[in-house]
Amino acid sequence: MPSGVQRDAAADNPPPGCCDTFLELLRACGLICYVACPPVPSVITRKLAFHPPEKGATYRLALKSDPEKAVKDMGRCKDDDYQLVVRNLINGGEHVHPERDVEVFSVTTVQRNELVVVRCRPEVYSNCSAVSDQVILFCQPNSSDLGGFLQPTSMNFTTYANVFETDFYAFDYSGYGYSSGRQGEKNMYADVRAVFQKIREMQPDKKIIVMGYSIGTTAAVDLAATNPEGLSGVVLIAPFTSGLRLFSRKPDKPNTCWADSFTRFV
Repeated sequence: MPSGVQRDAAADNPPPGCCDTFLELLRACGLICYVACPPVPSVITRKLAFHPPEKGATYRLALKSDPEKAVKDMGRCKDDDYQLVVRNLINGGEHVHPERDVEVFSVTTVQRNELVVVRCRPEVYSNCSAVSDQVILFCQPNSSDLGGFLQPTSMNFTTYANVFETDFYAFDYSGYGYSSGRQGEKNMYADVRAVFQKIREMQPDKKIIVMGYSIGTTAAVDLAATNPEGLSGVVLIAPFTSGLRLFSRKPDKPNTCWADSFTRFV
């Protein structure tokens, strides 16, 4: 590169000054304080691992009797009939899937949290008994909620139901969307168990395939480890071995710290 061009590039990108360096240090200190205070493993895990979308960004919960009435969370309307109004992330409009395609109901966990659950039905059920005798329970990743997976302009849960030709269940973890409670590892494990049991009550003649995506794989494995009655299989998409192994980029490390999280593959 000619020396003149080098001088011009240096002029366009001057080295950071004392103020810039100081501000970067402040940002780093603030991030460390946010993550590490208080120094409780479960709290640190919640801050690092769970990133729910802003409430209401992708959908809102509405009463069928009064669709315009604001609903704060599932716990406030558990005895009413409700619908999930999806906010289209492309044009900003609202969309309600036909009730026949998407059924919305609540599930109560052992922590008394009320979860928003959807049951997506296919247009045509499979004629193959190996498929028709099973349903799918989906455990979401850490930064999405039901509205993100029910967008009308892209592949969504109803698409999956039609592809697999069977019922497709999904739910929002505690603290996600309009599910009550606080997000956390233990709550997530309790959430999937509660939804699994509810499906068993609703469709006792069906076997359940649990499908986990990203952080949802730990919920799927935790449930499968108990070998519950009615479990047909487990599908893991983008699994990881544990939290610390993931952040340290050492997935095959044989041993891990006592404070590690999501150690369901150990």
